[in-house]
Amino acid sequence: SADSLGQGIPAAAEAAGLEITMFGNAPGLLNLALIAEGAQSGTMLFPFYETTFGAVDAFARAWAGQEVLPALPTPHWLITTETLPNATAYVPITSGLVEHYPALWGGAASGESAAEIVGKYSTRPEAVELIDVPIVGEIPSGKKLSYVSCGPEACEQLGNLVSEAGDILGWTTTVIPTSGAPGDVNEVFESLVRNPPDGLVYSSIPYSQVGRYLEELSAAGTLIANISMWEPMAEEVIWTVFGPDDMLPMGEGMAAWVVDDA
Repeated sequence: SADSLGQGIPAAAEAAGLEITMFGNAPGLLNLALIAEGAQSGTMLFPFYETTFGAVDAFARAWAGQEVLPALPTPHWLITTETLPNATAYVPITSGLVEHYPALWGGAASGESAAEIVGKYSTRPEAVELIDVPIVGEIPSGKKLSYVSCGPEACEQLGNLVSEAGDILGWTTTVIPTSGAPGDVNEVFESLVRNPPDGLVYSSIPYSQVGRYLEELSAAGTLIANISMWEPMAEEVIWTVFGPDDMLPMGEGMAAWVVDDA
């Protein structure tokens, strides 16, 4: 689960006189500070930039009349107090990613030991494959995007990065927080159906819950992208990233760290 759900654990354990070791994935900004202080041992960093900039790239290609390229496998990085790159902000796992995408937009289980797996993921990935096909057609400006969060802080941060990428293209993004509860999420999607955006990005919300809304939004002309989905890509969704194949290495890294630390 996302680290932000356990941000209060270190303080609570200290107050109770308990010694705990905390390690997780998809950290919130407070978790980065906890790691820097040594209150949290580490985390599997979620590919925040890789997923969000990829979603915006898919929209840009669709609106420029070009083929939407499928998402590439996301990189994975196990960070600890010793390897934390920034204690106050997220950074791309892929070096140079923030400069790479605007250039495309035309200026706009292996038998390894636990210790070996921890070592593999503890090194920041260098040779990461990125979409490398420039967009030739005109990308329209003025598009309005909506991002729907799944609840935890990490999900909301994804929305901020969608906004950062969209700003490069002259688009505006509305980040819509939710508690993650089904009723709350449904209410947000019902509102979107009444006032459809040009593009929608949502994260970690089951298709079985919002499929009927996606059908209506797609019929209204909204382009839809998804981040972190464990179900097959729905026909209403033009681009998806961080599915089951990407989640397995994150779980492998977390499990290996626990075994290696024991």
